[in-house]
Amino acid sequence: MDDHFRASEADRDRVAVVLRIHYAAGRLTPSELDDRLAAALAAVTLGDLRRALTGLPEPEPGPPHDSRLERRYRRLMAFFPARYRHVHEEEILAVLMTAAPEGKCRPSLADAADLILGALRVRCQPVRGGLAGPGWRGILALMGVGAAAGLLAGAGYAVHDPPLRTSQTIVILPLQLATQAQAQIAGSRPVLVKVLHSSTVQRAEPGMSLQTLRSRIQVQLLTSNVISITAQGKTATEAVGTANAAANSYIQYAHNASHGNRRLWPEVLDPAAVMPGTPLLTHVLDTSSLGALCGALLGALGAVALSPPRRRIRMT
Repeated sequence: MDDHFRASEADRDRVAVVLRIHYAAGRLTPSELDDRLAAALAAVTLGDLRRALTGLPEPEPGPPHDSRLERRYRRLMAFFPARYRHVHEEEILAVLMTAAPEGKCRPSLADAADLILGALRVRCQPVRGGLAGPGWRGILALMGVGAAAGLLAGAGYAVHDPPLRTSQTIVILPLQLATQAQAQIAGSRPVLVKVLHSSTVQRAEPGMSLQTLRSRIQVQLLTSNVISITAQGKTATEAVGTANAAANSYIQYAHNASHGNRRLWPEVLDPAAVMPGTPLLTHVLDTSSLGALCGALLGALGAVALSPPRRRIRMT
C-alpha cells in the first residue's frame, strides 16, 4: 500500500500493539518504546507508521486481544500518579497485554489487585529529604481505595449472610397453666433440645448448636394465658418450620407433664406466620454503605500512619 496514504486510528493501534510485542521480546528499551509509540500515535501517513517500525522484524503471530481488555487495564492504571503513568504506563501495559491469554476481555481480580496495590506503593514512596507531608490527592486516593474495598466487602458479606426471616406462632394455655413459668418452660433446654433434633432444623442447618437455636427463639407471655413463640431462620420456610417445631415441642412437653389430663393441654391458637422483615436489597445497601465508610476511614488512618515523624510521605 502506498506510503503516502493517510493512516487510520486502527492502523495506529495495530502498530502500537506490534511495538509492545517487540518491547516484551526485549528488542526495545523503555525509552525506545516511548519514542516509537509517540511517533506511531502522531503518524499521519502509512509511511510514518512504517518508519516507527524501522529495524524491527515482523512479529510472530500472537493471540488476538480484545480492545476492551486494554481499555480496562488503562482504567486501572489511573490509580497511579500522572507522572508515573507518563513514564511507565506503556511498559506495564505491554507486559500485561503480552501475557494475556487469547479471548481474555477483562482483567482478573489478581491483576486488578496487583495494579491497585502497586499504585498505592508508588503514591506512598518517601520523598528525598523527608520534608514533604501527605498531599490531599494521595489521601483521597487511599480513602477512595479503602471505600471501594469496604463497599465490595460489605456487599459480599450482606449477600453471603442475608437478614434472618422471622415467624411467630401463638399458643393458648388452659387456665390452670396461666403463669409466667410456662413461658420459661417453652424456652427451656428440654423443649429446645427436641426442636434442635426436629427434621425442620436438621434440614435447614445440620449440626446447629443449642446456643444458636436459643438465640433464634424468643418466648413471651402476651396475656395471662397466651404465649407467643418467635423464631428466626435464613428463609421464610425455615423460620415458619422452626416456630412450629418449638410450639409442638412445648405442647408435647406439657402433654407429658399433664399425665393424660386434657384440661392441662396447651393448644396452638394461630399457626406460624412470617412477619415483615428487612428486604435483602436494603440490607445489602446498608451493609455496603457502612463498609464503604469504614474503608474510607481506614484509608485516611493509613495515610496518617504512613507518615511517621521526620520521614514524611509524598502522596501526590
